[in-house]
Amino acid sequence: MGLLLPARGVAQMPSLESPTGVNASFIKLFGTHKTFASKVEAQVFDASGKEWVSLELEMKALDEKVRLDIDLDRIKSRDLPEFAVASLKQAGLGRIISLILPDKKASYVIYPAAEAVLDLPLEQKDAEALAAGYQVEKTELGQEAVESEPCVKNKVVVRNKGVVALEATTWEAASLKGFPVKIETKEKSRTMVMRFRQVQFTRPEAALFDLPKGYTQYKDPQAMMVGLMKKIASGAAGDSEK
Repeated sequence: MGLLLPARGVAQMPSLESPTGVNASFIKLFGTHKTFASKVEAQVFDASGKEWVSLELEMKALDEKVRLDIDLDRIKSRDLPEFAVASLKQAGLGRIISLILPDKKASYVIYPAAEAVLDLPLEQKDAEALAAGYQVEKTELGQEAVESEPCVKNKVVVRNKGVVALEATTWEAASLKGFPVKIETKEKSRTMVMRFRQVQFTRPEAALFDLPKGYTQYKDPQAMMVGLMKKIASGAAGDSEK
């Protein structure tokens, strides 16, 4: 699990490598809903229950391919001061597109302003699970409304060859054919809550899940940051010579 901030943090949150809490096993929480679009509000709470990070993003799914659009202006964190936000924007990291493509056994983090792509193969456990097939166990915990929306509350366990890959609590709305309008996951001392709004079951355009042409591709986040910093420095030097 991870949420986008500039560097690796405790418990792998945050990190450039994993800009969201969404991965191949997370997708299984949506059950038969493989094609949809939704606004998402996400919050991460620390061990004391205090909010650590909050953000808004847009999520689109197409046959288990997933696209997430994130704007740095819509992220709030006590560990992300304004000067850090300005620096990230200058480096071209203000807008992020994350693609999870199970068919390619890879995920990509795209920075349009920097014309850069971070190419990240799926973790071995995720790739193996995709090949073998995840096992999903769902246990109903009762009825519980989410903002007046009647929902069935479930405990969901996603396993990979018998090993637990993900545990979550979901709230499935009857009015949306059992779509989970709220998902809660935990990792070590942190809890992430995602609220899905304006859910639509229209089919997104396939082109939204294609990699942009002409962008510089990186396989290492540190190498990408070095490359972007050099690009900024080169641009600044060119401006000073004018």
